[in-house]
Amino acid sequence: FQLKNNDMIIVSAENNGIHAASGNYENDSYHFCRGIITTVSGNISEEKEKIERLKFTSKPKLLSEFEEMQDWEIVENKFL
Repeated sequence: FQLKNNDMIIVSAENNGIHAASGNYENDSYHFCRGIITTVSGNISEEKEKIERLKFTSKPKLLSEFEEMQDWEIVENKFL
């Protein structure tokens, strides 16, 4: 978050997940100033990673506008 006009506004966020049984992981980095989500995915037993970039048009929210976690869909199937 960043203080802007006496309000805290989101500028970036990360969402990380790993599947315990398979070792597959997916890490999403949300960059609101650039309107890009960078997703890095792979498996913990391999060095090979897949990097994907998605553009989005969602406007940054103020801290006071956030409600429940995983409620804000930035693009299809990508939530904060």
